[in-house]
Amino acid sequence: MLQLVRFQVFFPTKDERAHYSGFSHSKPRARLIFELDDSSERELKIPVRVGRQLVEEGLELPQELEAGFQELYALETKVALQMIGEMLSRRDYATQEIRQKLCGYGFRDTEIERSIERAVELGFLNDIRFASFFIESRKRQGLGQLKIELELRRRGISIEDIPGYPEVFFSQEDDYERAYSLLRKKSIPSLRAYEKLLRFLISKGFSYALAKDIVGRYLNEQDTEHEDLI
Repeated sequence: MLQLVRFQVFFPTKDERAHYSGFSHSKPRARLIFELDDSSERELKIPVRVGRQLVEEGLELPQELEAGFQELYALETKVALQMIGEMLSRRDYATQEIRQKLCGYGFRDTEIERSIERAVELGFLNDIRFASFFIESRKRQGLGQLKIELELRRRGISIEDIPGYPEVFFSQEDDYERAYSLLRKKSIPSLRAYEKLLRFLISKGFSYALAKDIVGRYLNEQDTEHEDLI
């Protein structure tokens, strides 16, 4: 069996970091060289954070190559879980968002899933909790149900998995008030006001039927108020 006798970690250069600076979804990676007892080498790309931890903690040497890989992968899972905790300390994330971020840092799929599974077990990650807070947050911003559902799907959340959805979160009266509040904050266009305000509400995630009803009533009320002032 091949023996791992030495390793070296090479971190990204300034130029390499600059090359990746415009790609927020992908980060530069470190190069790990495993040197074996037959004078051959194995090269791997690993997350920079894992490389730093590896330099700090080291590996048991000498040891069989396969055992060295397993020790490396265990460290990668550990670092990924640490990063999940750090990300969640700043704000809540959906599982899919965490998965994409870890992938961008260069973690292997297997270690990503292991760290996510552990984070779920510990209660750090909870898509139902995330979805509940996310929905209420977007409602406070004035968004309608359709836009909120679209944003949830983009984050890997299936609305079918949310208990009580949509009745627990949405009502016709509440939707009406949010949409109406948006119109009150917006000036009425001088040309094609109905069409523009209708498109505005639809872009915010309100249904065509609801937007049509609210815009019609809103413009009628504004006309009435204007006539009363004359």
